[in-house]
Amino acid sequence: AELEGVTPAVHVTHSRFHQMPPDAPDAELEGPTTHTELSSTTDYTTADSEPAAQQSESGSKATELSTYCRAIAANPSWTHVDLPPDLMLAVECEADSTAPASEPAPSPAASSMAAISGNEVVTHDQAAVLNSGGSNRPCSPVRQISSNVPLLNEEVVTVCALLRESIALRRKYRSNVERQIFDNPDEVEAASEEACDPFTPPPYANRHFSFQLRNGVFVVWEESSAAAAGPRAYGRKDDAPPAFAAAPSLSTYTSDLARLLYITSDPAVNSFCYGRLQILQARFRLHKMEHEQEEEAEQRAVPHRDFYNVRKVDTHVHLAAAMNQKHLLRFIKRKMRVSPDEVVTTSASGEPMTLAQVFEEMRMTPYDLSIDALGMHTDNKTFCRFDKFNLKYNPLGMSKLREIFLKTENACKGRYFAEITKELFDDLAFSKYQKAEYRISIYGRNIQEWDRLADWIVDHQLYSPHNRWLIQVPRLYGMYHNNRMVRTFSEFLDNLFLPLFEVSTNPRLHPKLHLLLRQVVGFDCVDDESKAEGRLPTPEDPAVQPEQWTAGNPHYAYYCYYLYANIHVLNSLRSAQGLSTFCFRPHAGEAGELNHLHAAFLTSRGINHGINLRKCPALQYLYYLSQIGIAISPLSNNALFLTLSKSPMYDFFSIGLNVSLSTDDPLMFHYTREPLMEEYCIAK
Repeated sequence: AELEGVTPAVHVTHSRFHQMPPDAPDAELEGPTTHTELSSTTDYTTADSEPAAQQSESGSKATELSTYCRAIAANPSWTHVDLPPDLMLAVECEADSTAPASEPAPSPAASSMAAISGNEVVTHDQAAVLNSGGSNRPCSPVRQISSNVPLLNEEVVTVCALLRESIALRRKYRSNVERQIFDNPDEVEAASEEACDPFTPPPYANRHFSFQLRNGVFVVWEESSAAAAGPRAYGRKDDAPPAFAAAPSLSTYTSDLARLLYITSDPAVNSFCYGRLQILQARFRLHKMEHEQEEEAEQRAVPHRDFYNVRKVDTHVHLAAAMNQKHLLRFIKRKMRVSPDEVVTTSASGEPMTLAQVFEEMRMTPYDLSIDALGMHTDNKTFCRFDKFNLKYNPLGMSKLREIFLKTENACKGRYFAEITKELFDDLAFSKYQKAEYRISIYGRNIQEWDRLADWIVDHQLYSPHNRWLIQVPRLYGMYHNNRMVRTFSEFLDNLFLPLFEVSTNPRLHPKLHLLLRQVVGFDCVDDESKAEGRLPTPEDPAVQPEQWTAGNPHYAYYCYYLYANIHVLNSLRSAQGLSTFCFRPHAGEAGELNHLHAAFLTSRGINHGINLRKCPALQYLYYLSQIGIAISPLSNNALFLTLSKSPMYDFFSIGLNVSLSTDDPLMFHYTREPLMEEYCIAK
């Protein structure tokens, strides 16, 4: 930045500069996006359009261009930016990085100047540049450059090729039938608060398909009659090809994951990406310094919108901990007062127990209950101790109370939990401007779980226009196998996905599940990332197929692949039937190994937490280029793995990563009826 007095200053000309066009990843690797301009202490615009004046100034201009070319060589990220016309024409490089700057056609400069002139905000110094040598004067390109300095060195070209390869690896795993994402706000349908009936079966195409689990992934065939539809008998063979393209195989995934790990561990890649991240962050800070007052004035001019009533979506919150402690405490006291004689559980001997008997067994009365006695808020003992954090789900430290009030399957058929959920829906409706994506669990222990969950949702009429469901799958196969609930990982996958393929093929088989899936938008994968896990599959040491996987818990990447691959096929089937589709948004990067984030980069639409991205500049830059959604929960991280002062939330936001704020578990981390507002206030 200090080469012979040339001090480029990057200026961002609009607050929406982080919203990248669809081809942004490739454009970003070519250099800064078209939302930036470079100005310097040296005026590179044409001072005089007369030939004599040009001839007299050619020597000094060539010297200035030579100086700028050397600066470009030292800073490859300055190439392909919007410059004044003569400099743009002089330094624009060819595709080959070793080729010297030549004299290209004037059309790129003209389009560049049009882009500059069309910006919504132009500062005084930029306006002077435009008026002195922009659209009002003819363009006089420099005819000769005194130094043939290459604008890109060989290392940068190699790094950019590796980054493009990484993005291509991710694109290999994307599907055109995945749940739609909108790049243009104009494409989004207008929101409607009108009441609808989510419990009326939606129409479907009624095509006939058969399916079978093979090597851990369901394969689907189209059939000519309803008699042949449904699960295929094992051993049935025919020559018909599958109806839908399969996801990349496990061996391909393993090779791609190894390649991605190699690329992001390369020192040159990390060095380049670190520099790019620093530039992006500096642009935002400079933009904020120059335009903060203007944006505040624009914001004040918007009617009926402020910090409180702008719409917010809690993109990561678990239903079992979505209420605050005061809410749960009042609910427990009310139930003790209104219905103490209702049977809510069974004793160790199998005898039915009322709510009053449960409290008598604990030697407590409703008067003894308090927030402190409830003991569900995190403290210093839970930091880096996910096992102790999980115990906070038990009111008063009693797992029996958790079963009564926070479970869908119990003696009262989850009625108390349903009533609390409806009160949460009422809170969302009262706040009016907040939405949520509550997560409910499917464990994969048996094949009836889906129907029981659907019964709970439909029988209690759990619906709100402010909420959509995500299904979270805990990575607990090892525990299920040890308890002899499942025999192989293939059986675990069969329990998870067989009911979904059945209801997508013939909704009449699971009518309530068919209604539930109307409200489901995606799948999550959850558990403690910091604990020890199985080995990472590699090309040299590949993992066995799910049919052969028996003892031990698989690696995070193994879970990610089989969840992604089956959702990929399921989406194709449901799209063919005219039904809704799902996305995969797992927990990743909260703790543990970085390879969790690599696996999620290939397989997921978005992730939750992602704070470990701060440890790897290359991976962080790839998440930026791909604009992968990251739901960050600073207060949750503060209590468990990363103190608030070290939270990367603001850095991620200023760099331009696609981040959102979320609450995770308000029962443990928040105090008010609007936990998401607490997150926004603290972040602000």
